[in-house]
Amino acid sequence: MRRTWSAVAFGLLVLALIELRGSATAQSGTTNTPITVYLVRHADKKDSSENSPLKDPEGFDRAKALADALADKDIVLIVTSTFKRTVQTAEPLAKKLGKKATIRKVSSVESVVSMVRAAKGNVLVVHHSNTVPEIIATLTKGQQISKICDPVYDRLFLLRFVGGQFQLNETRYGAQSPPANC
Repeated sequence: MRRTWSAVAFGLLVLALIELRGSATAQSGTTNTPITVYLVRHADKKDSSENSPLKDPEGFDRAKALADALADKDIVLIVTSTFKRTVQTAEPLAKKLGKKATIRKVSSVESVVSMVRAAKGNVLVVHHSNTVPEIIATLTKGQQISKICDPVYDRLFLLRFVGGQFQLNETRYGAQSPPANC
């Protein structure tokens, strides 16, 4: 009888350890469930002022193109900076999904990264030409992308995480940006 109890106790202990390991894996952001982070620079801006809104109609058309491109991607979280143009870029998708964009300050790349890591599904990040590369580098622990030049607004980065590994791809959306030398 004593052996049976020991076998049962050992079995329960093994099950508890498996459950504990699975819980720790989920909390660290390394699950086997694929998560995709879509990252874009805000759409075409009106002028060079710090809190410039989107350029009409180019910026608003690009924001709608982004919403069309991502509407079926199971986005559960939208993260923007506090700048008007990033919020305006995310609004069409947020409206399509019936969700409101979550706002993060542009100066806090780490808080954006924390939100992305804590997300329970796919995420859209709308930020700036200088912060999108920083966010990607932080999420991937060092992966570098080429500089996003000032007139370039059509780049869409897809960062897919599966089981602690990542794959980074770049594509385009909306109207093609003019060639840029920077």
